Amino acid sequence: MFDLLLKMKENNMAAIIHEETCISYKQLYQMICRNNKYLNSCGYSKEQCVIIQSKSQLEFVLSAFSVLSLGMWVIPINKEVDPQKVKNISDMTKARLMSDEESALCAEMSEIGVEDDIQPIDEKKNGIYHVTSGSTGTPKLCERSLYDFSLESDSFQQIWGFKSGTRMMSLCPLEHSFAAGSVLLNCFNFGGTLCIVEDFNPKKILKAIAEYSVEFLAMVPSMLRLFAKMQVKNEDVKSLKHALVGSGVMKEEVVVEFEDIYKCKVHSNYGSSESGCVITSRDRWKDKAAGVAMPDVTLKLCDEEYNVLTGENEVGQLYIKCEWMFSRYWGNDDVFTEDGFMTLGDIARIDSDGNVFILGRRENFVKVNGKKVNCLEVENKIKTLQFVTDCKVIGCKKRNNDEYIKAFLETKIVDQNEIRKAVNAVLEKHERPEKIDAVSCFPRNHMGKIVLEDLINKENIDS
Repeated sequence: MFDLLLKMKENNMAAIIHEETCISYKQLYQMICRNNKYLNSCGYSKEQCVIIQSKSQLEFVLSAFSVLSLGMWVIPINKEVDPQKVKNISDMTKARLMSDEESALCAEMSEIGVEDDIQPIDEKKNGIYHVTSGSTGTPKLCERSLYDFSLESDSFQQIWGFKSGTRMMSLCPLEHSFAAGSVLLNCFNFGGTLCIVEDFNPKKILKAIAEYSVEFLAMVPSMLRLFAKMQVKNEDVKSLKHALVGSGVMKEEVVVEFEDIYKCKVHSNYGSSESGCVITSRDRWKDKAAGVAMPDVTLKLCDEEYNVLTGENEVGQLYIKCEWMFSRYWGNDDVFTEDGFMTLGDIARIDSDGNVFILGRRENFVKVNGKKVNCLEVENKIKTLQFVTDCKVIGCKKRNNDEYIKAFLETKIVDQNEIRKAVNAVLEKHERPEKIDAVSCFPRNHMGKIVLEDLINKENIDS
């Protein structure tokens, strides 16, 4: 990444557009050089680990790039994250927490006429630790080097052929692993223009897409649904060519509506903080499919004994292998199989065209009265009910270790009898939840994802 910035250090093309601010590649290079001197004077040094929790997205980008250019590791934390959680991460990693003043100074546009060059670094020895709780609720830090992100970007490049100056925007916070891999670090691997929006304000976002001529947009399914319902008569969004949707499942009718309104292609994405983006739809998204393997990604399905399943549409646990996967969790190197594969814990099938269909998580298969139940399938059936806004289904255990299903429904209906009758009507007898909790609004994080640990408290699980 920094080799590219060196090559473009005299280029006046826009590198970052943020509200009224436009930073050229020349200015960006000069800002990073200036920030290097400042951070060195503050005691920052090579191979340190730095937590960055900036007040704005622009501050985060410039602070992170400045720290990374010195050969350090960054732990990006969104501004909405609770201070106690930040302290817990700091205590675990002994990482330095960048101050608000330091972060703000990194984004200052003054005194940037320096002539120094960024010193060469080994991009295999620094990068980002993304915080993830996955399905366990326990925070883990995934180590991925800048070199890993450059390989992920190369795979994107093989699919979409981004050109220098391509304008990209993420509606997800840039601290998030999906946004970092698909937009932030991808953009500066080929010389694109990063377009930044601070807050999730749909009307302002549409205006920004039009004003900045955004071509590539990254978002999550809840955002796709929202924008598919919006009126865009007053905004010219014809520049938009691709929308990449990660961190969830899309519905065909929503994809059709979005593509009809914005005249661009919607692409699915499957991956994680550990793997980066590994599966996507290239030309035409196939309903209910996560997509096909990205270039340079190897997939395989295995049974419980790790025997490879080769038959068409066989169901097994999905294993992934690519060069840009994370190298380890903080404090844990034992995460891969002997042949270098990893699993995200998902059960899947792969059709003859290579389309991957995620059927549920390994731990989401529950045995009820001798029959195996897929919690994800139960969720999807309950979501067909008009009064259900969203649904989460989990497997639980009783004191005697018998398993049962519990469903959380986001709904305005409060009559339990009415809810139970409607739910039972769309499910087979063995699929029916033993317990149903109806809440008016699910707890969600800044990405719009359900915070499972907040939804499930001690009273929700039998001990």
